[in-house]
Amino acid sequence: MTEAIAALRELAALRDLLQLKPALPEHPACLQQSADLFRKEQAAALPSGEVLEILREELRQACAAGAPSQLPARMLRRAPMVFWDRDPQAAAFPGLLETFLEAAAAKPRWLRELMEAWLRDFGPDRARLPEAGRAAANLLALTRDPRLQPWDRAHRRYAMFDAARGPERVGSALLSGAEPVEAVLSETGMDDPIRAEGRFFRAAVKAMLAALPAALRSPGAGEAWARAAAILEVQRVRRDRSGRESTEPTLRVPDLAGEVIAACLNPWLRDPPAPSAPREEIKAFLLRVVGDPRLRPERWRAAPEACAQLMRSWLAAASLETFFSLISETNDDPQWRYRRAFWRACLRKMPRDRPAEVWVVLGPGMAARAKAVKDLANAHGRMEASGQYGEQAVLLLRLGNIVLSEWSNVGPVRAWEIGDARCPALYSQRYGVEELRAKGLDFPDHPIFGNGGSFDGRGLRHNTPRNGLWQGCAAAFLQNHTELRLTPKDYMTI
Repeated sequence: MTEAIAALRELAALRDLLQLKPALPEHPACLQQSADLFRKEQAAALPSGEVLEILREELRQACAAGAPSQLPARMLRRAPMVFWDRDPQAAAFPGLLETFLEAAAAKPRWLRELMEAWLRDFGPDRARLPEAGRAAANLLALTRDPRLQPWDRAHRRYAMFDAARGPERVGSALLSGAEPVEAVLSETGMDDPIRAEGRFFRAAVKAMLAALPAALRSPGAGEAWARAAAILEVQRVRRDRSGRESTEPTLRVPDLAGEVIAACLNPWLRDPPAPSAPREEIKAFLLRVVGDPRLRPERWRAAPEACAQLMRSWLAAASLETFFSLISETNDDPQWRYRRAFWRACLRKMPRDRPAEVWVVLGPGMAARAKAVKDLANAHGRMEASGQYGEQAVLLLRLGNIVLSEWSNVGPVRAWEIGDARCPALYSQRYGVEELRAKGLDFPDHPIFGNGGSFDGRGLRHNTPRNGLWQGCAAAFLQNHTELRLTPKDYMTI
């Protein structure tokens, strides 16, 4: 009986064993090896500057002696590292480029050194670089090395090693090609972080930016912007003083900031504005990767001043709406509709080359509201106040050479001239209550009603808004001090 039970157990174990599936690899090793074989190899970092200078000097001496063909093979193979990196450019040394190309024809793997240098140090003004690109393309067409064939395909499709056409072709494919952006980057080898830092890719991005304004005016503006944004913005790792790492959005090519800003905003700097361009997405992108021009003006100096003016006008409109949205949360007095309509008209009617600027100042209680801070994207001032002022907010508006203040309570409108010591500065981080309530300019009477003005420097009261009394006084004041011309039709439409 015992033997029978043991036999049954052995049979059960055998059955279980037969039911087990073999643990085969998800991707067979041969397929992985094949994929590696036909994938572009990663770019290698350059040696130290000292090593490169030693190499450059040895190459220079050999060429000066008329003996580049006598160079050791290891040294000749590394010569492209100093062909174009800096002056003196080794590609201009007598006979060196010809000697290298002759050797590369017999040793195709040497081509990789030339191609990496070409992509890294690209520039139409580089010595003999167009000639070297043509030679590389010709040699790629002849090679049977599977590790070089992806580069041959890339050149056939994108003219990669054509100094005149390559950047434009790649830039066009990135912006409006049939292939996804990731596929274009992979096919051109620009998904490699080292190559993406090279001058060829910079030239391709610059070519893409040159074509972006027209793309943003086309019916496919949304898709074009999505492709451009995928190229222009990257996440970079930063380490703080304590060693903790974090990622932050930034421009992929920081030294093209001026070109990026100008290309992105071009659709609104030329008449007529482009209706299909995704304004809010572009505004958010520029705020992320460049910064708020009100707080970081130095980051916008590489672009024409009109770009910063336009962005400030967009931010002014957004800040104005946020200010009145905050008020509506706790105050439904009808007068606020008239106040909002008046200040909206001011922003709308200011000349394009001198747009209005707006800055919101929050009291401590108001600043504690997460929604208020989020809606202002943390771009606001703080009022050092307590008591009744702690729950207040102040709207500062610059119209021409005048700064006006509007409080979230029933306080009067005050106005100062730029340059007056009492005038609050826009874009400060902190304000005192007395600074925001300082005496300012007088307001004239209503030009038709003959009353309603203020002549004690304490500001204009919001009297009789339904009849446009205070609005007419404020409009007359602005006509006297700025280029702004408002009619009742402008500010009484609520």
